[in-house]
Amino acid sequence: MFSGRGKKILKTLLGLNDTVHRTALAFALGIFIGLSPLLGLQTLLALFIAFAFKLNRAAVLVGTLVNNPWTIPLIYPAEFLLGASLLGSPGHALSGLKWGSFLSLSVLEQIKSILLPIFFGYILVGIGIAIGAYFVTFRLIFSYRQKASLTESSTQHPGGGHPL
Repeated sequence: MFSGRGKKILKTLLGLNDTVHRTALAFALGIFIGLSPLLGLQTLLALFIAFAFKLNRAAVLVGTLVNNPWTIPLIYPAEFLLGASLLGSPGHALSGLKWGSFLSLSVLEQIKSILLPIFFGYILVGIGIAIGAYFVTFRLIFSYRQKASLTESSTQHPGGGHPL
């Protein structure tokens, strides 16, 4: 069901000594942060928020892994296009960006036309995906712990009965 990396992430989340709610919340918050267009700052932001709200750092950091070289080409254009369409901005602003003159002032002006739509899109996409991730993670961890608890109690009392 899960790949090798997915199994490691799942085992990390399942093995945390925190409530199901807090673990799922920390993971979902990590996903929300990981979807942000603040490349390079997600880890620092995740750690800051984890410390500030006393959330499990591992769960928050694992959530930020949603942002990686394979997902960036999907996430950022989707966030930009959603934000641009809802703000009534032209969605073709990315194609007009002249990457060759990246240090010139004209590029900085062009980037401004991208920042508002991408951040607006990020908020909407991030909230939606984080809420979904919370419920999926909550259910996975809850089911896992419930099964682990049943397995533990049946091994302590063979035959399913209670000791006399």
